[in-house]
Amino acid sequence: MPENSMILSAEQQDAYRLDAELKHNAQTVIGGIIEIGRCLKEINDRKLYELLGFSGLAEYAEAAVGLKERAAYNYITAYETYGEQGLQQYGQLGITKLVALAQLNDEDRTEMLESGKAEELSTRKLNDEIKKLKGENDQLRFQFDDITDNVKKQDAEIADKDAEIADLTKQLEEVQRPVVASMTDEEKDEIRREAEKKARADADKEVERWKSMKEKDAKTYEKAIKDYETDAENREGIIEDLKKQLEAAKAKAPAPVPTGNKEALKFYLKSIQTAYIGAVEVLESFDANEREKYKTALLTIAGDIKSAVENM
Repeated sequence: MPENSMILSAEQQDAYRLDAELKHNAQTVIGGIIEIGRCLKEINDRKLYELLGFSGLAEYAEAAVGLKERAAYNYITAYETYGEQGLQQYGQLGITKLVALAQLNDEDRTEMLESGKAEELSTRKLNDEIKKLKGENDQLRFQFDDITDNVKKQDAEIADKDAEIADLTKQLEEVQRPVVASMTDEEKDEIRREAEKKARADADKEVERWKSMKEKDAKTYEKAIKDYETDAENREGIIEDLKKQLEAAKAKAPAPVPTGNKEALKFYLKSIQTAYIGAVEVLESFDANEREKYKTALLTIAGDIKSAVENM
């Protein structure tokens, strides 16, 4: 960051702060997915990469932390799909599995995660299972669309029939008008009664025919409508959950980097300490084998920091 940070705009300060956080968190094993996804999403959403001298996210991500475009967007997808809480719970699956599972709807993805299948299956077998589930969901959606189209078509045909009946009735009245004029009242009443009787019989017959056609698909149609309503309710739940996550994220938003070299140094030292404490707390929750693997990584990072400081 330039020494004269007092003249930087708020967005420029955010750009440099997020840039520093991203580079730091890219070296941290524990919590890396969450922090990298969070920083990349905000930098991309607000186009802060432009203030850092880059034309797009892909160019910035590769220059800053060596991430190719697809990998960078995978981190954003994981962060948007699971949120911080979800990534803390399922982050051990790795970015590849998390992004693959993001293709599923909420219900199928939750079942895969909570049942343990996502963790047990290899990446290849997990992708095969996801393709199978997506295929089944697509087939159900196509069936629902077909049923809906058939019902609309039947309703349209009924409307056409009603229009045709009205038109024929009008034509019949026009043709019969001269004859009726010369009839007695008794003859007119008799013709009217016969016409009404025939019209009622024809209408009842037509209604029964269309009712029979609709009842063939009634159960399937009702299920499709119910599934659609459930899906709509699920989306409302997702919207509410996202709103809560957004509020929580706003409440946890980090303070801007202080101006002045000493204050900035204190800020970064506190950030390192906070990240270290958080990493240790998560590490303690792992089993012995996992703990040893990541403990080595944590010690390596600590050693690198120590060597860098000693060589200043």
